[in-house]
Amino acid sequence: MLIYLMGAMSRETKWIPNKIAYGLPIFAIGYMMYQSVTTCMFPEYFGWAKILISTILFGIAIFGIFNLNQEKIRNACIYVLIFIGLLTGIAVNPVIRTTDVIYKKPICAKFAEIRNQEPDALWLGDDTGIYLNNYMVANGLRTIDSTNVYPNLELFELLLGENAEAQRKVYNRYEHMNINITDEETHITLPAPDNMLILLNYRDIEKLEIDYIVVKNDINERGYDMEFEEIYKEDGLYIFKPVY
Repeated sequence: MLIYLMGAMSRETKWIPNKIAYGLPIFAIGYMMYQSVTTCMFPEYFGWAKILISTILFGIAIFGIFNLNQEKIRNACIYVLIFIGLLTGIAVNPVIRTTDVIYKKPICAKFAEIRNQEPDALWLGDDTGIYLNNYMVANGLRTIDSTNVYPNLELFELLLGENAEAQRKVYNRYEHMNINITDEETHITLPAPDNMLILLNYRDIEKLEIDYIVVKNDINERGYDMEFEEIYKEDGLYIFKPVY
């Protein structure tokens, strides 16, 4: 869409003065290069060559965007953006490695089996981090603790009761939601601005009507006054079904 709109601009389209159109991109390029060289957090991961090449490419794109009414610059900018789009898109893992990295894992077959039999089953990942619970979502499972684009208000009202409104500043956000099952009273914390942790009392599992739990250890060894039926155990992962 951006490239299409850029191509539709005419020579008469002038939205900023020439001095700004030339000066601001030069400043932006210089600032980006300075930040890349002096404050890059991961130079050992990206490498200085990639950092500088990326800075130059995006600098050219910025310059072109500010001077779209000039046909030669506009065309060059469009080609640069197409190149950047192809370069970044082709490096996405499913393009390079296919989706086997998701669907060929041992636990995936069990996910599919249960999903086909119980498509509406509700899942929970206990202390699985943002990767495993979102992996469950990628396998088509209704997972309660995953990345939430907007807050699940009904969930927090159910868990926190009369304290839900007082805790609104904690859960009212885009968030990576993680759950740790515990014998403490259910409460929530905010380890990071976009990462919320629910310490869930095991008795509240029934309140949430959870059908399956994915966990990295045997939950029955924790001594909870509740039974969990082991459904799956392989590759360091377990699937348990709470017995209500």
